[in-house]
Amino acid sequence: MQKKHLFFTLSIAFLSLAHLIFSYFYIRMYGYFNLHGHLNSFMTVAWLLRFVIDAYIVICGFFAVREERYKVLPVYLLFFLFNLVLPFIFHI
Repeated sequence: MQKKHLFFTLSIAFLSLAHLIFSYFYIRMYGYFNLHGHLNSFMTVAWLLRFVIDAYIVICGFFAVREERYKVLPVYLLFFLFNLVLPFIFHI
């Protein structure tokens, strides 16, 4: 694996871990921001962050396809599906 794809994989793993932790505390943060009247901004930022993570994974996958690195493509696909399905696991 090239250094670039190793960096992409490690950064996606870190972002996925951060997304997992965020999803675990999502209900509590939802309640907190709802009590303080900032629910709309919280929901917007949460949606944007999820979109950015998924877009980053897709862009890394496109780099792998363009450079014909088909061995790392399943890794990107697994991370993408994990981050796509994660909100449904925690009933967000």
